[in-house]
Amino acid sequence: MQKKFEDKGVILVALSYEASSLVAPYVSQHKIPYIVGSDAKATRDAFGIQGYPTAFLVDPDGKVAWTGHPMEADEAIENLLKKKKPRGAGLLAEEAGKLALGKADKLHKQKKYTKALKAYQKIVKDFQGTKIAKTAKTKIKAIKGNAAVMASIRAEEADRNASRWLNMARVLAKNGAENDAMRYYEKIVTKYPESEHADTARREMEKLRGS
Repeated sequence: MQKKFEDKGVILVALSYEASSLVAPYVSQHKIPYIVGSDAKATRDAFGIQGYPTAFLVDPDGKVAWTGHPMEADEAIENLLKKKKPRGAGLLAEEAGKLALGKADKLHKQKKYTKALKAYQKIVKDFQGTKIAKTAKTKIKAIKGNAAVMASIRAEEADRNASRWLNMARVLAKNGAENDAMRYYEKIVTKYPESEHADTARREMEKLRGS
C-alpha cells in the first residue's frame, strides 16, 4: 500500500501499543519502509480499538473517513482520493518529519555519524519539497564538509566491511573453499592495507597457504 499511494500524497503510519524496545528491533529487522510508532496505548484507547490490526483513513481535513482491516484499505483510499485531494505534505507529514529530524539530530549529537547521515538522507527522500527536507540537506552538507567527521564515517565503514569480509573468509576456509577465502582476504588487504583487519588477513592467509 505504501508504494502504491506514496506518489499521491498518502502517508502510512503504523502504531503499536508495545514498547519501543520490542517495536524498534522488529522494524529494523524487517526493514519496514514506513513510519512506525510505539507506546501508543493512549491512541489505542482514544480510538476504541478492539481488534488487531485496525486501520484508519484520515482525510485532508483531519477527520476519520474510514475504519477497517488494512487489507481492505486500498479501495477506501482510492475512493477518498477521488473526492478529496491531499493538501501538500499535511500536518501528519510535518509532525513525522520533525520526529525523524529529531532522531537524526540525536544520532549526530551522540557522534553516531554514519547512522545520522543515513537518517538525514532518508528524510530528504521521504519528505522532499518540505522545510524538514531542506533542513536535512543543510545537515548533510555540514557533515560532508567536516573532514574529521567524514574520516570517522569512512573508518566505521571500513571496519564494518573488513569485519564482514574477514568472517566470510573464515567460514569459507573452514568449509574447504580455500580459493574463495583467499579472495576475501586479498580484498581486505587491497582495500584497507593499513588496518588491523588487513594484518589479521595477512596472517590468516599465510596460515591457510601453509595448511
